[in-house]
Amino acid sequence: MCRISPWRTPKFGDKPYQGAHPYLRRQPEIKSAAECRRRTEVVIKLMIEQMKTASAPGASGVIIGLGNIALNEGSAACFKDLLAHSQVSDAPGSNKEMIQLFLGDHITHSYPRDHVPFVELTATNFKSANGAGSRYTVLIGQPSNYIGMAINSQFPGIYQQCFDDASFSVVTSTNSCMLPIGKSVESVVGIDSMMLCNAIKEYLKDSGKTIGWSHGEGTKTTILNWIMPSLNGMIANKPMPAPLTSSDFANDDNSDDIERSFKDFDQFFAYMNQLKAARPGQTLCNYFDVGLTVTLISAHIARSGISLLLDTDNFATLNEGSIGNTMTKMVQLTKTKPYRTKPAVYNFYVGDGACRLNGGLELIFDLIEKAHEYDDFKPLLNLFVFHNNSWAVEDNLVGKYEEEHKLHNQIFYDLLGAHDQSTTCRTEEELAAKLGQLTDKFDRYTRSLEPQSAGEEYDTNAWLGNHIELIIVESMREITLPPPILGDLSGIKTSPEMIVFKSALEHFAKGCKESIPIYGCSAFEYIQYLDTFMSEDSELSRKYEYCCAKTDIQAAQLCGYTQPEGKAILMINDVYGIHSLGEALRAHMQKVESNAQIMVWIWHPMFEGVMDLFTAHRPQLVWPSVGPHYIKYFANNQKDLASIELTGDGTDTIREIVDATNAGTKLISVNMIPSFDRNSIAIDTHISTE
Repeated sequence: MCRISPWRTPKFGDKPYQGAHPYLRRQPEIKSAAECRRRTEVVIKLMIEQMKTASAPGASGVIIGLGNIALNEGSAACFKDLLAHSQVSDAPGSNKEMIQLFLGDHITHSYPRDHVPFVELTATNFKSANGAGSRYTVLIGQPSNYIGMAINSQFPGIYQQCFDDASFSVVTSTNSCMLPIGKSVESVVGIDSMMLCNAIKEYLKDSGKTIGWSHGEGTKTTILNWIMPSLNGMIANKPMPAPLTSSDFANDDNSDDIERSFKDFDQFFAYMNQLKAARPGQTLCNYFDVGLTVTLISAHIARSGISLLLDTDNFATLNEGSIGNTMTKMVQLTKTKPYRTKPAVYNFYVGDGACRLNGGLELIFDLIEKAHEYDDFKPLLNLFVFHNNSWAVEDNLVGKYEEEHKLHNQIFYDLLGAHDQSTTCRTEEELAAKLGQLTDKFDRYTRSLEPQSAGEEYDTNAWLGNHIELIIVESMREITLPPPILGDLSGIKTSPEMIVFKSALEHFAKGCKESIPIYGCSAFEYIQYLDTFMSEDSELSRKYEYCCAKTDIQAAQLCGYTQPEGKAILMINDVYGIHSLGEALRAHMQKVESNAQIMVWIWHPMFEGVMDLFTAHRPQLVWPSVGPHYIKYFANNQKDLASIELTGDGTDTIREIVDATNAGTKLISVNMIPSFDRNSIAIDTHISTE
């Protein structure tokens, strides 16, 4: 579908076509096998034709990025046979070929970089070979907005330029794609991604053209050995690295404690890269949660040219952007027998805000106790918790420290720090010392799994109860808050969303003597709007009180209770915000008080660039809008529910909300439809499969 916007005045020569936008899915839509095939055939036809044109002599050239679809040996569309062939060349001069191939930058964090010569791509690699615009860029596997931040990637800006030049295609793993159609890039949902990927692979093989390997001369075989070990058998072991000592860390550096702590983690990860290279057959993985401090650490490590040593599941949790998700992964690794009994080294990194979710620190001590009980428990597991007393990501979203985001947990952490399996690092020196101790422990453990001399063998009794540790990091508390992730927030004040929100709340509060609670969990979809409203310190904003819950579930439950004057506001996004909404709605709808009235505001992300098509919490290219439909299951009569959507400039929406409030409607839901959807229309484009 193409989108045309009727809400702006076109400039001279300006086209109304908007290009690919997120598909706001209000109802389930499952394509039949026949429809899926037709769509895929059309896409194959268009993409192959574009590749032929772009790779012809004197044309722009083609550059293909390989992600998990093409590199996972379990994938039905794996590019292994093509990659192993000499047609993909890393010989001198191959970087001049019209078709180039590169690895997605997150893939390059799955193997140790310590001993692998590796050339990172820059914007120059994506410039057209004929000097006009961009190369035709094809991604086999979707990029990720959050992973881009977590590894400080330069690719998001590059992809935006390719998108603007209408020279960008993406094949996602969720059966959707983007591709140039006419003079803009459009999206197609409901294709067969494996069928499309295989068609691209077969076209490349049949073309007979030499394909340039973009990561440096003579590096292809070594890198592929790590990504696809079945290609070339065993990887040669490198020498075991020496455990780190105090002289290996940054304590002689002139930088401050915070920067030295970052460099300490760089050194720690460099050691783990060397260890993985020395024992390639052993499992060593790191899992980063979603949070400001952990993201800054991973980005610092990545920009230092050091691999993060991630696995497929951590790619998935980072892509998902779900806070606390890694804590559940920790449960799987320690409670599922095939993982629990397998030797491995696992390190988890999470902030104290995220660590509360999915078990958190209660979970780690539960696991420590169980590790004592299981004779077959084999992995080493370390949980790094960055104790900063705040929800730093949420503060970053609004560009300031908020009282509602403070975590009053010092007593709790002091108690936990007293346990034998727990270490608190209050200074950079203590952090460096602990990281050094861990490398010594890794060395002994790793050697015991492949003993080279007497006395190195793994001793179950010696390791019993010593597999799991908690490291509380307090030396990085004073990190300066970076600029807001979403950029300049000044436009929010005059946006239709803000005008509707303020007008609705002004009418909703009429006649109330007590402050009305606004329940929420500071989700990135709405926190900027809410903070702008509450920070005004106006007569209107003082009629409301923001009660920041600890989880989406808690926020939903709070709105179901008896309220000070019968009224409450619930702020949710349309994915995680519906957790426990059902039980809250049941509790609210059975109230008999005439003044019982809640207003549920459902928010979506902002859409400002191509990477927002691959944002957190949502399928690629699709933004589900589940909430309004879900809410309707809990009302029986029209008089009890007003289901309202933001339309146009919001004038009609305000009138609907005011009418529902005056009518005493018990439940009012307001779906804040993003501007890209409410200010454009979708038109069908018919393209022949022949």
